[in-house]
Amino acid sequence: MQTLLSSQLSSNTRITENCALILDNYNLLNITVAPQCVVSIIILTKTHAPSEYTLSLTLEDGARVTMWSATFASLALKMTTHLVGNDSVFEHHALYVGKEKMQITEHLRCVHTGQHTMSRTVVHGLALDQAQIDVKGMIDIALSGHKADTHFGHEGLLLSARARIDAEPGLQIKTNDVKATHSSAVHFIRPEQLFYLQTRSLDEQSGKRMIAEGFLESALPRIPLDDMREQISQLIQSSIEHI
Repeated sequence: MQTLLSSQLSSNTRITENCALILDNYNLLNITVAPQCVVSIIILTKTHAPSEYTLSLTLEDGARVTMWSATFASLALKMTTHLVGNDSVFEHHALYVGKEKMQITEHLRCVHTGQHTMSRTVVHGLALDQAQIDVKGMIDIALSGHKADTHFGHEGLLLSARARIDAEPGLQIKTNDVKATHSSAVHFIRPEQLFYLQTRSLDEQSGKRMIAEGFLESALPRIPLDDMREQISQLIQSSIEHI
């Protein structure tokens, strides 16, 4: 499978064959995936984004896109996925780690206009120190979007009393014959979790680190590119090493 970098893409790109995309530096990007194409997209944000990032995906008939995104720096992202083709499928596994005074804003929208479309967006993240997190997930099913099957889910883990996670899912449905669900939760490490780990000879700091690492590592299914998977794993560990 061919791998393309963001530097190789124009602001308006049409994908006509199966491939993997690695996006690490983009301001405004419109990607159209042609009928029956299978595309993997990896978005990795390691440094502060100086301006708002806008990403638009359009999936034509039978197109399948699987996305993994990992955010480790301040970011303002607006992403809209248009499932215009019948039987198109979009799956997004996202994680974020906010620390110090980072501000992470991710507004994610899936618009279903084709028939028999499916989307799954699942976001996991944690906030430390004074990080401020704002996640919005909107599902929009048009009148023509018959038999759409869609879900947005978010789970956050707060590791500081001064950090904040705001997560807001939403639905706009204009036809009846659909499946549309959403969920959102923000968790804290419970004292009994730490007590259990301390009975296994772990101190409080090591226990918190183990819980945080497990929470994030389980959030990303197997990324198809070995080097990217290893890089994200290392970033997770370095982000939580001082918990």
